[in-house]
Amino acid sequence: MPRLFVFLLLPSPSPLALLLLTGFNAIPRTQK
Repeated sequence: MPRLFVFLLLPSPSPLALLLLTGFNAIPRTQK
């Protein structure tokens, strides 16, 4: 998951980033 690495690289540990991360993680899981 390259997106995960990108978010981790971003120096912004904000709740919004976490929400986006969880959202992207939930999208493929729901599709499957």
